[in-house]
Amino acid sequence: MLRTQGPFLRSRPGVLLVAVTLWVAAAGLATPYLGAVLRAFGFTPLLLLDLLSLMEIVLAYVIATEAGKRWFFSDLARRRKRAH
Repeated sequence: MLRTQGPFLRSRPGVLLVAVTLWVAAAGLATPYLGAVLRAFGFTPLLLLDLLSLMEIVLAYVIATEAGKRWFFSDLARRRKRAH
């Protein structure tokens, strides 16, 4: 999200960044369902409502980040015009 000035969907991240991000997300989601980890740490699987809530939080983050970048860079451009 924050790696580029423009909209994040218009620029492609590196293959390694995508691979590591997907691996970490999958490992994080799978951990509570793995028997040994479940018993060792006392985890409980997340409910569907909890997973949906997490997705909503991520979506809100994406929207807020894009809105913040748009505001910041438009304000920065206005300040640069006034300085010249």
